[in-house]
Amino acid sequence: GQMVVIDTATGEWAAMSAITCFTGANYAYNLFTGVDKRYRGRKLAQAVKILALRYAQSVLKVDTVRTNHNSKNAPMIAIDRKFGYVQSPGLFSMEKTIQ
Repeated sequence: GQMVVIDTATGEWAAMSAITCFTGANYAYNLFTGVDKRYRGRKLAQAVKILALRYAQSVLKVDTVRTNHNSKNAPMIAIDRKFGYVQSPGLFSMEKTIQ
């Protein structure tokens, strides 16, 4: 499922969230949620994320949703914590700047 917020004044995409259930999985996976820079600060990420979670429950018929984040994406991590996501051990990405 893909939830999209479109600015009706301009016809431009403001936000979206995509969620799926992979074959054989007993959970849904929130692939991504994003908001165009021009529309940030309006709680659109929360809105599309809620729609995605409802879709997972009512259409995909699952009771668990998983997702991954860049550890520097504090706003999205805060939204997921607000919605009850629980952090679990995972992969670490490391970066070195060479000058």
